[in-house]
Amino acid sequence: MPLTAFDLVLHAGLFVKFILFLLATLSCLSWAVIVYKYVSLRRAAQQSTLFLAALESGADSKELLTTANALPASPLAFMRTWAALPMFAYLVEEWQMLKDYRAAWAVAPYPPVFVTVDTIVRCAGQVLLIKRGQAPGKGLYAVPGGFIEQRETTYQSALRELKEETHLSLLAATMRHSLKASAVFDHPDRSQRGRTITHVFYFDLGDRELPEVEAGDDAAAVEWTPIEKLVALEDRFIDDHFHMLDHFLGLTEG
Repeated sequence: MPLTAFDLVLHAGLFVKFILFLLATLSCLSWAVIVYKYVSLRRAAQQSTLFLAALESGADSKELLTTANALPASPLAFMRTWAALPMFAYLVEEWQMLKDYRAAWAVAPYPPVFVTVDTIVRCAGQVLLIKRGQAPGKGLYAVPGGFIEQRETTYQSALRELKEETHLSLLAATMRHSLKASAVFDHPDRSQRGRTITHVFYFDLGDRELPEVEAGDDAAAVEWTPIEKLVALEDRFIDDHFHMLDHFLGLTEG
């Protein structure tokens, strides 16, 4: 029996309704997937926040393990892979040192302000650098320096630290004649250890033969470094030591 025009219209209407129903179903499923992913990501973010809070608060290993196991599989796998990298042990050592350092001063009646000294020694187009042997900044470049002693001027402390870390032995008159400038670096966030104000002394020994040096104290190594190579080493300096060099040597001018 041939279909009438009415039958064709009826079947077409049913087909359109079926297509609309199918599209509505797919739309609902898509929204369900989106909501599920949002809830999962939010839960993962909350668990990650709890883990980081536990880590920051110095929680013991059992508490950290309990919190970590509550993390979703993906971030937990990422953290396990990251923890297996050689850099992780270095970061743990740095973090632990800074944590203990701040805890030691937490009992002070007021926030401590530390005073340090640093020296920049230039000779024959090179500058004297050390590599730090201890955290913070273990393995990073730095200019020789350290904390001021109670019965020293900043200049006396600077010369003492210079000799302790590099064994640079020059006459006092030579060092005094070579002193070209000094500056104070006091940005509140310049050091991860806390509020630290440093007095920097800049010496220029001219074009003489490079004096012999040897690493000592908490310096793992000491070396004369050509000034033209300093810019390439910028991200390998501790704290703001590259900016100290830039201040006196004009490394980034122009």
